[in-house]
Amino acid sequence: MKNKYSRNIIWLLIVMLITISNTIYSQSSSFGNTYIFNNGEMGIVDIQHNFFNGGSGIQPGIVGTDRILTQGFMSFVGTGSWTGASDSAFVDGYVKTYKSTAFTFPIGDNNKYRPAAVSAASLANPSNAAYYGISATTAITSRLRGGNEPLLPTGGPYNTALMGAGVGSVNNVEYWDINGATSAKITLTWDASSAITSLSSLSILGWNGTQWVAIASSVDSTSLLGGSSTLTTGSITTNVNLVPDTYGIYTLGTVCNAGNSAPVLSNSSISNVCPLSTVNLNSLVTSSTPTGVSLVWFTNNTHSGSEYATPTTAVAGTYFPFYFDSVNSCYSPSGTLITVNITATPDIPSVASTTQPTCAVSTGSIVFSAQTGVEYSVDNGLNYQISPTFSGLSVGTYNLIVRNSTNITCTSTLPSTVTLYTPSITSPNLIVSGAVCNGTTYNVSYSTNGIISASAGTITSNTITGIPVGTNLVLTSVSVNGCASTQSTVVSPTSCSSPPVGCTTPTISAGSGVCSGSGTYSVSVSASAGAIISSNTGTISGNSITGIAIGSSVTITATNGACSNSLIISSPNDCNTPCASSSVSYSVGSCQGTTYSVSIANPNGVSISASSGTVTSASIVDIPIGTNVTITSTATGCIPEIVSLISPSATAPNLIVSGAVCNGATYNVSFNTNGVISVSSGTIISNTITGIPVGTNLVITSTTINGCASTQSTVVSPTSCSNPPVGCTTPSISAGSGVCSGSGTYSVSVTASSGAIITSNIGTVSGNSIIGITVGSSVTITATNGACSNSLIISSPNDCNTPCATTSVSYSVSACLGETYNVNIINPNGISINASLGTVGANSITDIPIGTNVTLSSTTSGCANEIVILNSPLGCLPDFTPTVDIDNVVFLTAGVSRDFVVNISETRSSRSNGQIIFVIPKQSGFTITHSASTILSSVGGGTAVNNGDWNITENSFFITATSKPNMIIDSYSFSSIGFEIFRKPNIPNQTWQPITITVLNSSGSDSIEDNNTYNLIIKTQ
Repeated sequence: MKNKYSRNIIWLLIVMLITISNTIYSQSSSFGNTYIFNNGEMGIVDIQHNFFNGGSGIQPGIVGTDRILTQGFMSFVGTGSWTGASDSAFVDGYVKTYKSTAFTFPIGDNNKYRPAAVSAASLANPSNAAYYGISATTAITSRLRGGNEPLLPTGGPYNTALMGAGVGSVNNVEYWDINGATSAKITLTWDASSAITSLSSLSILGWNGTQWVAIASSVDSTSLLGGSSTLTTGSITTNVNLVPDTYGIYTLGTVCNAGNSAPVLSNSSISNVCPLSTVNLNSLVTSSTPTGVSLVWFTNNTHSGSEYATPTTAVAGTYFPFYFDSVNSCYSPSGTLITVNITATPDIPSVASTTQPTCAVSTGSIVFSAQTGVEYSVDNGLNYQISPTFSGLSVGTYNLIVRNSTNITCTSTLPSTVTLYTPSITSPNLIVSGAVCNGTTYNVSYSTNGIISASAGTITSNTITGIPVGTNLVLTSVSVNGCASTQSTVVSPTSCSSPPVGCTTPTISAGSGVCSGSGTYSVSVSASAGAIISSNTGTISGNSITGIAIGSSVTITATNGACSNSLIISSPNDCNTPCASSSVSYSVGSCQGTTYSVSIANPNGVSISASSGTVTSASIVDIPIGTNVTITSTATGCIPEIVSLISPSATAPNLIVSGAVCNGATYNVSFNTNGVISVSSGTIISNTITGIPVGTNLVITSTTINGCASTQSTVVSPTSCSNPPVGCTTPSISAGSGVCSGSGTYSVSVTASSGAIITSNIGTVSGNSIIGITVGSSVTITATNGACSNSLIISSPNDCNTPCATTSVSYSVSACLGETYNVNIINPNGISINASLGTVGANSITDIPIGTNVTLSSTTSGCANEIVILNSPLGCLPDFTPTVDIDNVVFLTAGVSRDFVVNISETRSSRSNGQIIFVIPKQSGFTITHSASTILSSVGGGTAVNNGDWNITENSFFITATSKPNMIIDSYSFSSIGFEIFRKPNIPNQTWQPITITVLNSSGSDSIEDNNTYNLIIKTQ
């Protein structure tokens, strides 16, 4: 409620008093203890009041006025003004302005100076204002004279929760009582205690008697308090003039752009349209979304909790729409309740069982896999029934469809097709592979168009697993009507734990026997490259065994050195009745690049078509690897025979590669693999590639024996073999294949010689591993020793998604460690590893005797055994060779002496083991002397020597130097010993004699004798 006062008499008196005082003082001032009671009014006329200094009869500091009705006022008129207001100097109560110009009220409360302003007032219609530093919901502030004020102003409290349209929030710590009849813009201020969180949504709010309403206003770029407006200090002004008496009180708040109107909907419910299983709630909204806000949905009408995350794909339930202003965190009123009804789309029908017509019963049956609340059809939706079982069905193809029982327009998205065949006596095709070891058992793959049974093992898809070694596997394929069968036998490996050494078991595939006339039959057979095919009967002709007597089985063997794989193919049962036996025999060949082939034995020339590849008279070629091929053969008067053959596959081979080793103007590389090796340069000799030109990187590719998978690594060429870096030794490095380690990464095992630092361009070096390498990216691994380095590039595994597609373990071979060496392991999937020698640990195989190769076997469940032989590292024992350095070999006169240095160098990648001994024979024309304390020789302008590391003795014939017990010459290092040599008197000119240095054989574990002696000829002149 607003109050107006007429105090003309009092005002005239005050004006007279202040006018009188104005003639005496140019300013008034206060600093406390001035108080204006009810109905009192102290006027500041044409002077400036200073709240800080005091004077003019007004005490300095806070000026108090009564706040209750018929308030006291500190008033300003004419050119009256003020200065010096602060948090400790302001008017705690009401201030009035009679000025026609803009005026700032120096008001505050509870030790806070919080001015307000109006842009105009008048002598006839003054404006007044007071600040309340308390929540409007409480509306009871403290009284300057002690105690609390009553509810003020009249009409309070003013509930801050009662907000009109567009109001987002109401300041709950302060408000202003601003009164007057003169239309003006109103300005309010804030400080840090006002807790302003957004300038963009900030607004002046007014209490209209029942709720808070937003008043269009803008933040002042230059604050009433000085400086720019920020979240912690500033001011805001109404956009247009208003009469202050329009609203009961004023405060700060935020506006909500969501508005006060709920979203308008076209309907109160919505149902899905099959095959969709969700609905789009937004499609129901017909009203426009206000600018700057969003349409959101909740499952309650109070927008509590989280908004519904997927309104465009809503599931069954009830929902409420709102407009949401994210800037001001406020909502519009709730829209109408929406109910979502979902009719489930039936699953694509699957078949629980099919009974084919047989030789005895001419009809069959189809049983659907049961679904809830559906009806079933086998005639593409013409007729439906509740029961999932359809019996008494004639031969033919049936389209299976399922529909919802309550919403018959909602049917399965696709039909399923089932064919009931005419009973046939044709024996099925059966294509069988040879045994593949898997741990202590073996696996067999097959393809057939019949129903398979096996005498041992477990049938999983097109593979029989877990067949005990030592037990032959008999496979029988029976036609779907049970009228005919085909049988083949896989011969068990002799051993899977101790296979033959030095060979790889070849692959073999053979088809069914096919009648070929004249009482014989033929069989198609394929084997991996390099294997020799043999049979116990019949004649081998390319990829066929022909002329096998009907009634006799044929044993077919693929041999690769000491390794072999055998199948026993049974004779056709009936070669007299038309259509009784399969008309074509197939076998699956090896991979060639990106394709594979199927060999055909087609003695009767029947028509053949294939779903992939190119059909020739003897084979189907160019079938992409990974693509199964469906083959149809049609003999005149017979039902077409259809069989699907599974694409061949293999586990990518292990490939362990060493770094480059210089050999004259070329370099060599060593490798180990369980695949077939090919190289981009050089000559393969056993496990070494030689003659690789320096400057040419070497690409090594290892391919599985059936050609279906490969592994590749690259050896980086040395920069120079003729001028290697000085002062360092090129380190050795060994790295294995990349092995998939999950999460789109792979790992590589790597080992380098002692003292070398291992780095990689990607991934993380962790001990003897590079881990976290992104699949698809090659990794460059470098071993560095000072300025010398050696690098390998290991390619990414090709396929980390297909089981058994890549090698499961990465190996690298260490340098020599005394009398043994190690193999480091990366085994991220924790598979079983066995070794023929050494001790198998989690990260390495240790204590393998030097000079002994180790056979490693890793077994992954369901995959073929991976067997690889790693060669013992070369140069495991040291090799010492002597050299001599001297500045001049000519001695002109008797008594001339010179220093010379003997260098004992280790030329292989191993350190000395035991004491090294070398001897120097004494010569008749020269005297050689030595000293244990010599540390510097004059040779070459000054050469450091190691005489203190040697015990030097002599007799009449030899000088003998023996390394002290704790002295070691490390790999590719040397020790230098200094001597002095004199020309003896009376030795004639042109006397030629050698300085001969000989390292005693086997001393220090020296392993090569051919380079143990060095001769340097010296002469007199």
